[in-house]
Amino acid sequence: MRLPRIVQLEVTTACQLRCTFCARTVLKNQWVSAHLDWEVFSSLLPFVRHIKLVHLQGWGEPLLHPQLWDMAAAIKQRGGRVSLTTNAVLLDEVASREACRIGFDLVAISVAGALAETNDSLRVGSRLDQICANTSYLCHLKPRPKVTLIMQMMKPNMEELPELVTLAKNLGADEVVAPNLDYTPTPEVAALRAFGLSPNSNYIKLIEEAKRKGKELGIKVHIYSLTPRNDVLMCDAEPVHNIWITVWGEMAPCPYVALPCRNDFPRLFWGKEEQLPRFSFGKVTEGLDRVLDNERARPFQGAFARRLQTDKLTILADAAIPSMPTLMSRFVAFQKTLAELNARRQTVGLPPPPSLCQNCYKLYGL
Repeated sequence: MRLPRIVQLEVTTACQLRCTFCARTVLKNQWVSAHLDWEVFSSLLPFVRHIKLVHLQGWGEPLLHPQLWDMAAAIKQRGGRVSLTTNAVLLDEVASREACRIGFDLVAISVAGALAETNDSLRVGSRLDQICANTSYLCHLKPRPKVTLIMQMMKPNMEELPELVTLAKNLGADEVVAPNLDYTPTPEVAALRAFGLSPNSNYIKLIEEAKRKGKELGIKVHIYSLTPRNDVLMCDAEPVHNIWITVWGEMAPCPYVALPCRNDFPRLFWGKEEQLPRFSFGKVTEGLDRVLDNERARPFQGAFARRLQTDKLTILADAAIPSMPTLMSRFVAFQKTLAELNARRQTVGLPPPPSLCQNCYKLYGL
């Protein structure tokens, strides 16, 4: 029986916030808000003790689901591990105690800045003082889950990255994670991204300062790269090992290919827009193990598996592929270099990724 290591379960696509950078906000005219049905959820339960972790997170706020605690408890009762990502608006004292009672292994809390002015303007409907109060209460309960602060790096909040580490320490959190704003459905959202083809020297200094603060304060800090790499064999969604289950029970390789939209949804990649259809391997109600062994899942996961089996160090050395940022200063140059890179990879034996992934920032380590 072939099962994923981690299942990311979308319990809802609804949210009470209107974050300016979120797909739910900018695609609101085609967005479908829904809660995960218990029957769909229960089809996962026979497998949870064989899975490393079930993470309750989707394109919405999990604490809005009226059966969230029941779901988490059912996973724990069957010997599974469970975690959660939340905007912390509803993570009040009652919710924090419930998370501890059930035995959550991790609670990740999303913010958009270390200062109220920044966070509250980007995460419309959110108040940083409330998030901090809720986070601090959770962190001081015993026993409690591991607590992580997550901030997507964007131009408006990069200056606050070092202060975010200090904030985590003051609240009692264990870790800071700073991923990129890597899904950009519109030019307005794309304009917010901090990463680029050439590194911003000030941003690099801020990242190094944040890492130094982490060491000084005893806070684990994980910050994503701001420049693309050409040696990524598989993105950090790890579609060979993990699975994403949508609010309708669709099993997909990651959240970026199965947005809860009525129609195809947009994706911008270095300024070029394309429309993506929803993609999945099948429904979890058909059996988690059966779906992962079907004619849609095997080729997709197999493409990455073949890449992982390739000796990337030998290939990259033989191909002598220069780094992307050195070659590319404009979009046209990037497109040309990307095509050459993919062609050379295939020539020297590195299998291509699934076509759906080739224009995804995460495949380039961002």
